[in-house]
Amino acid sequence: MEALKHHHPEAFNSYIDTILNDDSLTDSEKVEHLAARTTYGIPVLAMALKLRLKDPCSSFFQKVSNSRLCKAAKEEALQARNKEGDSWLYTACQDRDHQGIHEFIKLVSNSPLDEETKKELVKGKNRHNRSALFSAIVDGKTLTVVSYVRSILRSSLKESTKKEILLEACAALNIALQKGDSSTFNSLAIELQLGDLDDATTQEILAAKDRFGNPGLAAAYNHGKRAAAESFIHFVLSSDLPGKVKVHLLSARDRNGVPWLFTRLERGYSKDIIASFIKLVLASNLSLQEKRELLKAEHPDGRDGLTQALKYHPKQAEEAYVLPNELPRSKLRGILSAT
Repeated sequence: MEALKHHHPEAFNSYIDTILNDDSLTDSEKVEHLAARTTYGIPVLAMALKLRLKDPCSSFFQKVSNSRLCKAAKEEALQARNKEGDSWLYTACQDRDHQGIHEFIKLVSNSPLDEETKKELVKGKNRHNRSALFSAIVDGKTLTVVSYVRSILRSSLKESTKKEILLEACAALNIALQKGDSSTFNSLAIELQLGDLDDATTQEILAAKDRFGNPGLAAAYNHGKRAAAESFIHFVLSSDLPGKVKVHLLSARDRNGVPWLFTRLERGYSKDIIASFIKLVLASNLSLQEKRELLKAEHPDGRDGLTQALKYHPKQAEEAYVLPNELPRSKLRGILSAT
């Protein structure tokens, strides 16, 4: 640590080499010596990263990556955990250290480490096994989320690795929408569109499903966050996403394949929400077929939402579908009828 503080790269590199080549030490002992913690429990690598000392950081990464340490020991040495057990990247995300996030991900992706170790390092987990991206989204750190996602997408990591890392966002986005935080969703969605992810992965992330398969749009409505839900709808409809992806996201089908609109219509409530949704869909540039698919809100068993609503709640259905949208019944039937 003293060599680092006083800018003595030769002494710093010599110390690392001595530890790594000392066969009398076990791998766990080498990891502990390499940490060279301060009296506050800060590892030397964490200090170098915080001070933006590129050469020492690069040297540390290269020497550890190419050493005879076992895979687990290499990962632990490069996590640079604080005394509480949180990885350096997790702490950087919590501290909104955007440049540090970018530099760390770049160091990892350009290192000779195996892809599995790279993946674990850039997930940046804390002592409770929660990833840096998950926590940043849940905590509403929008700019940090953007910085992290952008760095991942622009890195040299394999596409499969990028996909697995970014899928950590799904459940977190669901929680964010439950809280009414649509800005984090919108910002992340923009970054995904600017990246080279395939449509299927983008769709899966933006669906924002929780571990039970409940989508983010439905979660926002179910928790009374109408503004966040409508922001979600506005964003999706105005985006450059393919029509089929837009339909998938706005159908917001649960784990049983039931659209959120079907459930709302069948239960006969929230007519103003339904009317607002219909108006947005009708005013969009979706094709007639895509509008029809969304507004029919068809159950997997073939029943459509409007039929159910007219059967059990005719007055609410008429108020939701016809009156607020100044939509003639004949035109409504034409939109909802089969091609």
